[in-house]
This record gives sequence, structure tokens and C-alpha cells, in this order.
Amino acid sequence: MDLTNLRSEAKRFGMRIGGQWRDLRETFAQHSSRDQMIQSHGPASVLHSEEIAELELLSESLHIDKEKIVDGELSIRKEIITEVQIIQVPVTREELVIERRSADGRHTSEVLAGQQQLRIPISKERVLVKKEAVVSEVAKITRRKLRETKRISVDVRHDELRVSGEGHMDNAGEKDKAA
Repeated sequence: MDLTNLRSEAKRFGMRIGGQWRDLRETFAQHSSRDQMIQSHGPASVLHSEEIAELELLSESLHIDKEKIVDGELSIRKEIITEVQIIQVPVTREELVIERRSADGRHTSEVLAGQQQLRIPISKERVLVKKEAVVSEVAKITRRKLRETKRISVDVRHDELRVSGEGHMDNAGEKDKAA
């Protein structure tokens, strides 16, 4: 229950108190035809009889409640980011070197003496790239409840009994109260 609701509840409570005061005045007005009234100040009357009237003194009490409201929302998602990685991979390849010499050690320009063709395989390495998904990070998402104390201030009313009169009156209730 928020402060606005508390204020409206207090206002309704005050209206109920006002209604009780009116009812009490009407009750005393009905008795005034049978009994002689000495004084009528405010919402109550004092009667000259053995009849005892009860006057309820009211006070407001607070009833605090809480409600859960949405305070915000977070959106959490995964996003795929593509980036180019440049990696230096050493590879090996073969190169064929043909060096011809004559029997006496001189260089010759004649290619294949006595043969039509000679085949010699050469090789090289080719880079193969495979991609594999691996877990690089784990994001753990949890909720936690934090307890805090909110301090609220609300005006609270209550009734107090006030006795006043004119002339010589014996206030027995006030003497008992002091004793």
C-alpha cells in the first residue's frame, strides 16, 4: 500500500469518525427531551440523570501492506560477432632443381641424354581450416533479493477527551484520573 492509498484510507477513516460524532449528537438529542441538559458544547452533551452515556474515543492505526511492482526489465541475449583472424601457418613445398654437368665437371646444356622424358613428383603442404565451437565463457544469470527498510511518515489522528464547563462543577472523573 503506497502513501496515496494510506492518505485516502485515513480520509475515509476521518469520515467514519465524523459520522459517529453525528450519531452521538443525535443520541444525546433524543435523550434531551427526557432529561434536562446543563450544557451542550461540541459533539457531546452532559445529562442531569443517573443514565450513563459512553463516548468512544477513536484513534487511527496504520495497517501496512506491500505489493510487488515491476521496477524495470533487462533483456539478455547472445549476439554473434564475426571477426577476421589472421594466423601465420608455416607450410612446406618442394622445388625441383636440375643441375647438369658433364663427366669432366663442366656444365652442359643438353637436357636428357638418352631419355625422352623424366617424371619426378614434387609436393607441397596445403592449409586445411576446421572450425569447432568451444565454450569460451559462461554467463550465469540469477536473481537476488535485497532487503532494505523504507521509512515512511504518515499523519495519524486520535481523539482525546476534553471536559469544560461554566459555573461550579465537580469533575469527579478528573480527580480519579489524577489519583
